[in-house]
Amino acid sequence: MKHLPRILLVGVVALALTGLARAETAGGVSSSRQNIGIANATATASNSTAFYTPGGQGTSTNLNAYSPIGGTFRNLYATLATAPGVGNTTTVTLQTGSAQGSLSDSALTCVIADSARTCSDVTHSVAVAAGTLWALKVTTSASASGTGTVGFGVEFDNP
Repeated sequence: MKHLPRILLVGVVALALTGLARAETAGGVSSSRQNIGIANATATASNSTAFYTPGGQGTSTNLNAYSPIGGTFRNLYATLATAPGVGNTTTVTLQTGSAQGSLSDSALTCVIADSARTCSDVTHSVAVAAGTLWALKVTTSASASGTGTVGFGVEFDNP
């Protein structure tokens, strides 16, 4: 296996493809596994929803990333600079779809509650075809503290 670290800076969003590896399978078909990291993303206010991709932050109608190849998203991790506060939550969900502005929630999701600042979903996975749009949706509850700076990591495997 080769390890090819890459760092790309896009505005205030740092994209780190830190774990790109290729492996030959028994049938001679190669596969790759990469970690898509989104760090130093802008805060999400309380009682609101924001969308994040390696290209930045926006709304569901103006910010989606394309998956240039088919594969599987898994192992979602999220961290907040500011905990939601007692009785409040911040939910992070991978959304996928075929048309900009009409993405749907997937099973890959995690919830940060109360005084916690991190969450993960290492149970679910989401298979996508080449050309699928995706974004990470962050939703805060009505009385939650704003998130402060947020960071995410999700694994993408092909095939």
